[in-house]
Amino acid sequence: CSGSTAACPTNAFEPATTVCRASSGALCDPAESCTGSTAPCPADTVSASEEVGFSVRVNPGGGSTISWSTATTGGPFNVYRGSTRPGLAWSYNQLCLVSGVSVGSATDPDVPPPHVSFYYLVTRVTPPCDESSLGDDSSAIQRPNLNPCSGGGVDDTDGDGVLNPDDNCPSDPNVTQLDTDGDSHGDVCDNCPVDSNRAQGDIDNDGLGDACDPDMDGDGVLNGSDNCPTVSNPGQSDMDGDLIGDACDF
Repeated sequence: CSGSTAACPTNAFEPATTVCRASSGALCDPAESCTGSTAPCPADTVSASEEVGFSVRVNPGGGSTISWSTATTGGPFNVYRGSTRPGLAWSYNQLCLVSGVSVGSATDPDVPPPHVSFYYLVTRVTPPCDESSLGDDSSAIQRPNLNPCSGGGVDDTDGDGVLNPDDNCPSDPNVTQLDTDGDSHGDVCDNCPVDSNRAQGDIDNDGLGDACDPDMDGDGVLNGSDNCPTVSNPGQSDMDGDLIGDACDF
């Protein structure tokens, strides 16, 4: 308690700098640190190099400089880059950007396209230990590394020659990457290819995005005449006569 208020303080977790499981001292058995956001200590890692931890920083500007701490056991290091864009579920789609880095920084000359964000993850490879993990997410779940640098880091699901993190339609072949409306979704997978709709909203799930669907709620009444354009109400009931349908009148 604070001694000055009735409320109990907000629950706090040990910071990511706190070691929650010490190394056994054996080779390739690094210590584990708290996540800073959950109570459990991450799973015990064996036969692997020590994780880089929460020290990765990105300095953007005409490309990006990625830096991290080398204060513990040094490298070499592998740097991965993934991407995310609005309207698509989050996924760990990172690929190997550069491997065998001996210092605590690397440069990515590429600039993300409009509405796209790059993210970076770093691993350590200290022979004879295996490559470290990419660390844990905020739920203390280890991030997957589906395309390690040692495996070539190639992932092109649709086989169009554009790797997934850079592909504006990763599941649909589109060599030209044409994006007519500039919303970061290629025309072949955009539910409104000529109307910008970054979130790809589709209220009635008819495959036609809300930005270009004349009846976005699919109730048979066109948007301009619908007294609840985003809530299906084919009967258009309006008990109080305020021109707002009962289905959306609160």
